[in-house]
This record gives sequence, C-alpha cells and structure tokens, in this order.
Amino acid sequence: MRSAFTPTGRLKGCFVYMILCVVDGQLRAKIGYSSDPLKRFRALVTGCPVVPEELSVLEVAGPVIAKKVEEEMHAALKQWNVHHEWFGIPEAEKAAFATRLREVLTRNSDSSRSLRWVRYSVAKILASLHQRQMAGRRRFCEADISFRDAVERGLKLV
Repeated sequence: MRSAFTPTGRLKGCFVYMILCVVDGQLRAKIGYSSDPLKRFRALVTGCPVVPEELSVLEVAGPVIAKKVEEEMHAALKQWNVHHEWFGIPEAEKAAFATRLREVLTRNSDSSRSLRWVRYSVAKILASLHQRQMAGRRRFCEADISFRDAVERGLKLV
C-alpha cells in the first residue's frame, strides 16, 4: 500500500481542506485548498484563538480542480458565510450544510474517482507539531550557534 505522506511527513497531492471549530457555541468551518493542508493547518492554528475540533481533507486531481471544488463549495454555502472562507453553521442547519457539501462532492466525482473527506485527529497533528518544535529547539541548542548562523547554515529549526 502506498503511503499518503512524503518522506518529510507532507501529504502527497492537491487537496481541499475543511477545518471545524466551535466558537461561542456555534460550529465554524473554514474551507480552502492547498498542496500541503497540514502546513496550512499549522499556520492557521498559530493565530487561531480557539483549538480546532477537526481537519478534513479531500484529495483532488490537481490545483485547477481544487480551486474549482473550493469555489463551488463557497458558492453552495454562501448563506452561511461569515468572513471570507469561514462559515458559521447554527445547530439547526448542520444537516442542510452537510447536504450542500455532499451535492458539490457528487457533482465533482466521476466513475474513476469518488470524492470523500478524510478526517485527521487535531490532537495528533498538534502533538506532532509540538514534537517537531522541540526537536528543532534541541538541534539549535546542541549546535551552540546564534540564530542568525543557524538560519544561514540552513539548520532546520522546525
């Protein structure tokens, strides 16, 4: 079985991603596309005031299709749009939101590829990020050099 990850831990391919959070008791979803959804997730979490509940990714055939699917999702979900790529879903409207997402997936699936969300554990992603940060700090301390020298030498800090 082929791995879904590159040797550096990056997901292979092109993806539409959805990050789910709960803000003030309401479900929020961010939908975007990226060739590296885990890196994008880590960047978004850094400035996020709440801890995401879930990361789901949808592998597509390439960046053109990813952008098309993302745009179709945004259009189908526009009634829930709260800010750019963020959507607010009241409890009573979760089923309608999910139905609209399924409709977009069905329209963009074909006999050779059925589009399906794959869910990833946020706790595991955050733990992995923490481990990588700690390993980078250890390498930096063990090298006993300045931050500037580390950057110039290309020492991976994260």
